[in-house]
Amino acid sequence: MVLLLAPRLLAPTPDGEGLQLPGGRRLPELCLIKRVTGHPCPTCNLGRSLVLLSRGDVAASRARHRGGLLLYGWIVFQFVARLVMAVIPLPRRWWYADVAASMSTFLVTVAGVLLVSPVL
Repeated sequence: MVLLLAPRLLAPTPDGEGLQLPGGRRLPELCLIKRVTGHPCPTCNLGRSLVLLSRGDVAASRARHRGGLLLYGWIVFQFVARLVMAVIPLPRRWWYADVAASMSTFLVTVAGVLLVSPVL
């Protein structure tokens, strides 16, 4: 749901180094590593990448952070999986399969995002 609303609520700043609200108010830098050291961490630009991707700008999203597409795909997969499970619930004894699937896809996505990070 957030991915559907993010393009309407957030936009990259004109300099491309941050995010801003519709009135033009710039959001503060949230990355502690970048704030302290001045150098980007492996996940810097990931938020901007997701916002650009949800606006449909795949090329700009990939230029910001190559892992944005992986993370976006994981979020969409989880959204669809949760909708399916709401309609066709798993038997109670299979709850561990749901947890295992969620955690494994999340860990693979995080590993992929970090591996394709422009910082590393």
